[in-house]
Amino acid sequence: MKVSVIDNEFVATMDRELRTGFGLGGSAKCATAFLTEASVQFLDRVLSDVRKRKRDLHIQLVVGLYLRFTSPNVLRRLLTLQHANADQLEIKVARNERFHWKLYLFKSHDGRTTCYVGSSNLTIDGLEKNGELNVKLQDDRHAFDQLNVSVRANTWLTH
Repeated sequence: MKVSVIDNEFVATMDRELRTGFGLGGSAKCATAFLTEASVQFLDRVLSDVRKRKRDLHIQLVVGLYLRFTSPNVLRRLLTLQHANADQLEIKVARNERFHWKLYLFKSHDGRTTCYVGSSNLTIDGLEKNGELNVKLQDDRHAFDQLNVSVRANTWLTH
């Protein structure tokens, strides 16, 4: 297992880390308390890039409604993006109205895992600005499995 800190200083940003993780293909499970219009644009660019590179990627995204920060317009745009990318993007709303997680799990086709747990929402500030702190766990299958079970058990609503 390799442990790193991503604090959005210099070259180590969550923006760069997530783009790399999505770019590898495979599967991604993400949980964020807040989304903005820029978040939807970020995901749209990621999906477009993955298609251009002919990568197979499936993203599951859990969105919180904590403090009503994520606007209804952003949720509508996100659902539109999901419909346009149904084979690659699955959106769910967190069950718990106080949901405040920031979690990103990646599993590549060859079984390598990367987990990010920290303070970065899937927003421009969360991905690019300092003041955030995230821990990156690479190739720790046990941590990946535990976090994956927790995401499934605690955050998904069916639609």
